[in-house]
Amino acid sequence: MTLQPAKLKPYFLLLVILLLAFLPVSTFYFGMKNDAFSDNFPNKYFFTEAIHSGFLPLWNPYLNFGFPIYADPGFAFWNPITWFFGVVVGYNAYTLTIEVLLYIYIAGISMYRLGKYFNFTCPIAITLACTYMCSGFFSGELQHINFLTAAAFLPFLLQQFLVLFNKPNLQNAILFSLAIYMTFAGGHPAMPIGTVYFLVTLTIAVVIIFSKMKRESVKVFLQYYLLSIFIFILLYSPAIYSIGSIINEYRRGAALAQFGETAYGFSPASYLSFLFPFSTVKDASFLTDDLSMRNVFFSLAGFAFVLCQLKNKNYLVRSLLLSAIVMLILSSGGYIKGVLYSCLPLLQYIRTNGEFRIFSILCFCCIAGFGLNELEINPGKIYVRYRSIIMIFLVISLSVILFTSAKSFETLPHLFSINDRSPITAIKAFITKLTFYNTLLISAVVQFIVVLLLLSAKTNTKKIAFIIIADLVINSIAYLPFTGVGTVTLSKIQEAYNTSKKGVIIPPLVSVKNIDTFSGQKTGLVGSSSFYNKKIGITRLTDYPSYFSNTENYFKSGFADTINNLPYVFLKKNIADHINTENHFDTPIAVDFFSPQKIHITVNVSQPDSLVFLQNHYKFWKAKVDGRPAPVNKSFITFMSVPVDKGRHLVEFYYEDRWLIVFVILSISTFITLIIYLLRKPLVSQLYR
Repeated sequence: MTLQPAKLKPYFLLLVILLLAFLPVSTFYFGMKNDAFSDNFPNKYFFTEAIHSGFLPLWNPYLNFGFPIYADPGFAFWNPITWFFGVVVGYNAYTLTIEVLLYIYIAGISMYRLGKYFNFTCPIAITLACTYMCSGFFSGELQHINFLTAAAFLPFLLQQFLVLFNKPNLQNAILFSLAIYMTFAGGHPAMPIGTVYFLVTLTIAVVIIFSKMKRESVKVFLQYYLLSIFIFILLYSPAIYSIGSIINEYRRGAALAQFGETAYGFSPASYLSFLFPFSTVKDASFLTDDLSMRNVFFSLAGFAFVLCQLKNKNYLVRSLLLSAIVMLILSSGGYIKGVLYSCLPLLQYIRTNGEFRIFSILCFCCIAGFGLNELEINPGKIYVRYRSIIMIFLVISLSVILFTSAKSFETLPHLFSINDRSPITAIKAFITKLTFYNTLLISAVVQFIVVLLLLSAKTNTKKIAFIIIADLVINSIAYLPFTGVGTVTLSKIQEAYNTSKKGVIIPPLVSVKNIDTFSGQKTGLVGSSSFYNKKIGITRLTDYPSYFSNTENYFKSGFADTINNLPYVFLKKNIADHINTENHFDTPIAVDFFSPQKIHITVNVSQPDSLVFLQNHYKFWKAKVDGRPAPVNKSFITFMSVPVDKGRHLVEFYYEDRWLIVFVILSISTFITLIIYLLRKPLVSQLYR
């Protein structure tokens, strides 16, 4: 089957809209800020460096004294797109930006395909796609890349769920399992857990509450539904096994109590973003959640169409509405989070839950699409309700403008008293001086104009669609400088990576305390220098979220004061009789070979001793001394050591997880079998009909 040029136009149009809505990113001038490079990029950087050096990137030796990144729930190791960029493209500051834009584009495409599945016209399906990919979630969470990687495939997940529901068979069960896999492989532990709750809620709503299916039909559907889950488990088995292996020793970021119950939820006060998203970019006494978690905007008209559908008795609209409400509750902070998360399964592992609002946005966007479609098919039925709601929005916007004008007028001289000649720093200074009432006034004025345009469009769905898209683009561009895009250029960020040596090299034997570090400002921009300098050793726990509990305990102990004076490989006798503060160690140790999962060390000792390797002790590390297996002991709370007798020895530490190979073979075999089966079916026609 060949795709005609006319069928490619919607995808090209979505690409253009994406580039416009995310203009601060798509120009590749300014870089994404905060977590994007300081937390998300380090493992991707190592991933590329290891592969291009000819090694499997299983163990990252530079991350908090070593960490198995294939078992890291915070890294999308098992995502095929990660492997494409890591192997084929190669990760750097620019390709990471391209990857993020690609995920948002996938979100738009999958939402467009969902709209076509609903039999919406092309303009409505494109509008539906834009309400999702340009929503406040994607502009608000831009720096949290691992949220976007899962969110990109949620429309595909919803579509395949509905396809399986309406036509339960093996082919649709396979496609549904693939959709679940891509959502789970996004690389953030919260999103899979949220997906579980979303699917459970949606299944109960569709199958039990609203659809009125016959018992036999329910039985058939559930059989294939469970088959999908079984296939998914086979596909995802390497990740399940890996995470299960590390879960008892794994820590992620700070404890939830340190962040508070409210900060990382989507508080009711942030419902203001349904109408005035730009108002939430500035802190106010009642906005207690994190800035990135505040925005749920999916266009003012989209919100109006959702309200128009509240009385719709269609089982799907009702199911989506119920699912949206449940997920909105689960995304809340404060008392609601304190109660629900202490008694519901899996939620105790969630540090942040404001990202759960993406499931609500997905449902709201679909419901809005049904409203817009109804306006096109039968305008007389819905237009009166729609116009009434729009008029209410007009009154609300005008009232907000009048209320905030006086408060904002007082700060106008302060806002425009900026004498900086540099446009960039002038804009930054202007943004910094804005108050909540300033941003609320700006947002109300913009939305007031949008309402007037919507009223002038009346029942012309194409004009309404254009206004919706313009509304989304404007609000996305305005929101990004506050949440996702910094003032440091992308080229400046790349310069920090260019100072690192390429590939995986033998780390020099220098004292841990003498390893070069970044300045505080540079660390905040790209993360700890230990991620990139190709040296082993840190003097404090780095800001990457994942680490071993024993590593944390080591830094809480007094051992670090001593270990910091030694290199990453040393004999225990060095502690007592040789602590050198220079970058030279007169020790009989030489590192002959180094890779992420293996190191060869030649050591000459005058008496029985223990050789310590500053990598975290983990059950899959093994050792040999002169070719014979040797026990790997735990030293100084978290590090590995092996006993050595008097004389010259070749010591080898190597990482070996045999069960991982078994599960990888199982996953790949399952995938190949599924592909062979699907190639025998008219799959392409189903996906592109």
